Amino acid sequence: MKRKFKFYPNAPKKVLNWLGNRGIQVDTTCSCCQQPMKIKCAVIECPTIGRWLFIENPESRDQDGFVDVDIYHMEGIEAEVIDMLWSKTINWEDQKALYDKAEDLFDGYVLPYLEKETW
Repeated sequence: MKRKFKFYPNAPKKVLNWLGNRGIQVDTTCSCCQQPMKIKCAVIECPTIGRWLFIENPESRDQDGFVDVDIYHMEGIEAEVIDMLWSKTINWEDQKALYDKAEDLFDGYVLPYLEKETW
């Protein structure tokens, strides 16, 4: 099974456009100082579970500077946050952990939906 994984230290335009085309605007400028913000993200692609996006949500920043990492299944027309992780607990370079999380979400969320739609 061929898997693809790409980590971006700053979300590229194609990721921001994918979200924007589905009604989710990501603010890439800090509201208090008007400086550009770097938003980490990773895209996982696998023939069995599809494409998944893990992306930091800068609007969720807490007092310690940590943010939520929103997880999207990228196969649909709409963008819907399937789950979240806390940025403090995520290792962006751990491809296996991110893939395992996406696989669990596929099995628990996407697959039951697909089965319901086909029956």
